[in-house]
Amino acid sequence: MVGVFLNFFYWLCSICSTNSLEMEREEPTPSAEDPTYGASSSSTSPSAGDYGGGTKKTKGDNYEVFLSFRGKDTRQGFTDHLYTSLVNAGIRVFRDDNDLRVGEGIAEELLCSITQSKISIPVFSENYTSSKWCLRELTHMLKCKETNGQLVWPVFYKVAPSQVRHLTGRLGKSINARGEKLDEMVVKEWEKALEEVGSLKGWESEKIHNGFLTDIRETCARKGIECLQNQLIYDILRSTYDVSNAEEGIAVIRSRFTSKKVLIVLDDVADNTHLNCLAGDRSWFEAGSMVIITTRNKGILEEATASHIYQLKELPSDQSLILFSRYAFRKDSPQSNYDIISADVASTTGGLPLALKVIGSFLCGKRKEVWKDTLKKLKKVPHIEVQEKLKISYDALDSEDKQIFLDIACFLIGWRKQSPTYMWDACEFFPAKGIEVLSLLSLIEIDEGGKLVMHDQLRDLGREIVRQENPMEPREHSRLWNYKDAEDVFDNSKGTRKIEALCFDKSDRGRSYTAEQFKELANLRFIQMKGGNFTGDFHNLLPQLIWLQWQFCPSDFAAANFHPKKLVVLDLSHSDISENWGGWGPLKFQGETETLSQWLVFLEILILKECMRLEEIHSSIGDLKTLVSLNVGGCRKLKELPVGVGKMENLRELILDGTAIREISISRGCLTKLENLSVWHCEKLAQLRESMGSLVSLTRLNLSQLWIEGLPESIGSLKELETLNVSGCKSLARIPGSIGHLASLSVLDLRDCGKLAQLPVSLCSLTSLIELNLAWAAIAELPESIVNLQNLRILDISGTHITELPRDIGMLAKLQVLRAWGCKNLEGLPDNIAQPTSLKYLDLDKSGISGLP
Repeated sequence: MVGVFLNFFYWLCSICSTNSLEMEREEPTPSAEDPTYGASSSSTSPSAGDYGGGTKKTKGDNYEVFLSFRGKDTRQGFTDHLYTSLVNAGIRVFRDDNDLRVGEGIAEELLCSITQSKISIPVFSENYTSSKWCLRELTHMLKCKETNGQLVWPVFYKVAPSQVRHLTGRLGKSINARGEKLDEMVVKEWEKALEEVGSLKGWESEKIHNGFLTDIRETCARKGIECLQNQLIYDILRSTYDVSNAEEGIAVIRSRFTSKKVLIVLDDVADNTHLNCLAGDRSWFEAGSMVIITTRNKGILEEATASHIYQLKELPSDQSLILFSRYAFRKDSPQSNYDIISADVASTTGGLPLALKVIGSFLCGKRKEVWKDTLKKLKKVPHIEVQEKLKISYDALDSEDKQIFLDIACFLIGWRKQSPTYMWDACEFFPAKGIEVLSLLSLIEIDEGGKLVMHDQLRDLGREIVRQENPMEPREHSRLWNYKDAEDVFDNSKGTRKIEALCFDKSDRGRSYTAEQFKELANLRFIQMKGGNFTGDFHNLLPQLIWLQWQFCPSDFAAANFHPKKLVVLDLSHSDISENWGGWGPLKFQGETETLSQWLVFLEILILKECMRLEEIHSSIGDLKTLVSLNVGGCRKLKELPVGVGKMENLRELILDGTAIREISISRGCLTKLENLSVWHCEKLAQLRESMGSLVSLTRLNLSQLWIEGLPESIGSLKELETLNVSGCKSLARIPGSIGHLASLSVLDLRDCGKLAQLPVSLCSLTSLIELNLAWAAIAELPESIVNLQNLRILDISGTHITELPRDIGMLAKLQVLRAWGCKNLEGLPDNIAQPTSLKYLDLDKSGISGLP
């Protein structure tokens, strides 16, 4: 799916840049959430009512692309990725999701959007012709093509152009069904439009081999060009290679790609070496192939004799002011007494979206004197110096917040914020406050999964700040994120007390690091490495080490007295360790009788994920009084946990996914601080104990894909539980009535519970419930009292045996999504189904319903 999307996305980018094939990479335009780029999730239409998935058309806007598609076929995959990425690439897109609209008239606003667009893109899928909206839009697109010269670029997504042209298969059946109910002239007009568009040059999803290499500059610096060559080879050939050097990689690409028509995207190419190693010559690929390059260095494109070059434009002044105001004032325009200075600041940033966002966030709520000083600083910075403009916000941070920002920029992008939070807390950086400040200033973002996200320009700013600590001597840098710099320091014994954090990111399982090489690194607090080993006597070394991430560590362990006393985070995932691993001895002060708890005095995070040989964990782990998170997910041979784990006082997260554990031992009155418990796909776990009710702080419980027959009655005691996932439990036949006591529950997932035929009446007492998923359960009816779920927004009954909906279901005032796909026994809807004004999405496809009330 991702490959299909990328393939078309970059093909379209070339069209929107007047058939450009290469783009010079500067600042990306605002993201899909920015108002000036028409990315709102709903649209108000004079004759169509409210519907989700459209794009709000503001007066005077002209769009480059009008995107029409059958939502249920492509919304969650191809089209959604396409839309978001086109917006981020600076292409102004009007997205019309016809599935979500109600009413009969096609809005004047919608026709205007098609007419004013430079390009119209109908995304043909197998259900496209079952929508009258799609067909009406298509007809208007072709009229605009004929009268205005508009480009119409069809996408044939898992259908062939001939199927569209000749109306074969499901496409033909759908339009024939329409023809029985509509005017013959209208249907003929649609058939003519389909025949015409099926003959146009378009894009087919199934014919091109594609490769997409992101962030080449960063990846190459950290992992080497060979890593990128291996990825490209896999993307195109779908077979794994492990090239050992760049020349070998070139030979494989040049010889194996010659018979392939490819579309290759090389994102953020920093120098010609990258290009020469990945796509050095047109003769490497079959005729008709395309290589798209994004770069900040126009010279690379010129030297490569690029066919077309497209430079992304800055935002115009009016849109710059809107974007700036969104972050400075939390609305689309400045306050009345700030309108002049706001226009000055927005103008001075040079139309760079990231700078507008960061500077706007920095000035939000500040006194006017701060605004004036900031404007003076901006005017001193040359127009092209983006980093200097961004640095204004960094300079305003206090010292602890700066340390957090630099750690993220150098090492922690993409990490869940939890683990580094404990490290920063141990360093007295006050992470709760620091993360909030950085987020408010738009210097970082936290995504839906709780991961740390940072724009690459801000990442580069952070790393440049570290480089400037001593531009000529990496050993004087506080952080070494580039493995070449780190290895140079170690190979030449250049380590100094200045180094606080380093990364050996490039996997080298045969390399060893000696105690002597660490001798001068007295302030090292962070090590990130893959493979390798430690040798020598580490007595009194690494006194400040707080974070040790040693993935793929070997089964043998050669170091002595390796016991960093201040360790807070220990990650040994994907390693060959077992209960007899040689490293456990040194970590427990080899030759003495100390337990884990006596050397890991401060340990809070222990990650042993995907350690395939691990069958047993030392019993003394239960004595780790400070442990907050234990992750042994994917340890397939692990059959039980030490009894002491069930007695831990401070444990907040326990991940047991995919292990061979048969039971979860929880001592009553213990694990009272546990917030997240996940036992997904533990095939040997067939029963849950009543003692689970003692987990009074639990907010997330994942029991999916277990062979349990029921939930314990004590589950009703989990008053703080917010998310309960029991999906895929094929043997689950009963839900206890006590579930109605879960006052905080907002998400209940009972999807694919094939033996669950009845819901307890008490379920309707869940007043906080927002999402209820019953898809493919054996449920045959919904209780009438479901209308009591007044906060319910999403209800999914797809594939169930339900024959009718409760007659008062229209009283669910906040319901936004109702999915009844494949409900073959459902033959009608209540008259008040349209009563909830919030309802945006109604999916009745493949149900027994033949008409609407």
